[in-house]
Amino acid sequence: MKQKFIQQMLIVSFLSLSWSTYSQTHVNISINQPSILQADAGKDTTICLNSSVAIGGMPTATGGTSGYTYIWSPSTGLSDSTIANPIASPTANMTYYVTVIDGHSCTSIDTVNIYVEICSAIDKFTSNNNRSLNIFPNPNKGTFTLIIESTEKTGIINIEIVNSFGQVVYTEQVGKVEAKHESQIDISNYAKGNYIARIKEDNTQTLIKSFIVN
Repeated sequence: MKQKFIQQMLIVSFLSLSWSTYSQTHVNISINQPSILQADAGKDTTICLNSSVAIGGMPTATGGTSGYTYIWSPSTGLSDSTIANPIASPTANMTYYVTVIDGHSCTSIDTVNIYVEICSAIDKFTSNNNRSLNIFPNPNKGTFTLIIESTEKTGIINIEIVNSFGQVVYTEQVGKVEAKHESQIDISNYAKGNYIARIKEDNTQTLIKSFIVN
């Protein structure tokens, strides 16, 4: 009887050992690490005095954890220094800094330069060759006439229309202009706002005119 009891105990011990040896628990843990927070203040842009431009990227913040906070400095000439894309209306050349703070208090900083030029309806490429650029009507609904006039034959003229983000939305090669040239331009499929018409002669000398699409 004692021997049988010992045999039963050995069997139970073996089964217990087998269970502890071959029974395993697997736990899978996934860790989602967000991408690096990056701020984008936008592209450097040239505007006319008394004109405005939207600054900041498209978008101004990427990566990190959502729930971004924006701080622009200096706040001079800005419509709101706490939003992603404020409107800048500086009266002189300005460098703006944007600090982006994400939901975990990580930060990223970027800068953008806004250059301010004095523009008029009639400017000069050089002191000897008078060139004028005008837009009619101004403001307009996105369709307008761009007029180039010159007192003598020009070099190769190229037209560019630039939006408030510094993006070229329209291009046209005019060629050489004798006395006067008119282009009928339609950018009505683009957003309302401030635009710049820019003409380049032989890709070197530039004349610009600001206008409004409303």
